[in-house]
Amino acid sequence: MPISLPSGGDDPRATLAAAEQVRRAALAPANPSPQDRSIAAEASQISTQAQADLAELQAQERAQQAEQSSQSRNDEQLKEEQREQEQRDKAAREERLEELRALARRSTQLGEQLVTLDNVQRNQNVGSVLDQLA
Repeated sequence: MPISLPSGGDDPRATLAAAEQVRRAALAPANPSPQDRSIAAEASQISTQAQADLAELQAQERAQQAEQSSQSRNDEQLKEEQREQEQRDKAAREERLEELRALARRSTQLGEQLVTLDNVQRNQNVGSVLDQLA
């Protein structure tokens, strides 16, 4: 019965499983023929290559997962930094708004004093105005 060797394909897991199956089949007889031993040896070589391909694939998958994990951490860190910056910006805006309110109150007070001074000056002399302000 002819035995076909796995071709390698794109899936090292499938190649490994097929190569192991071929090797077991070739060595199944109690006294394997030289041809059976040759096929088993080829299947072992294919199996070894598939194991190496599988290890490389797994290493690539781990690297990709690590990169994604790192990217997630970086994204979270960036979001946290953005939230902190937004809080600092909000605090600065609130502080500036309070400064502007204080300036507006002071401006209103000065305006009222000017109006008062203007009215007083019309009605009194400078000495009386100074007495009122003191």
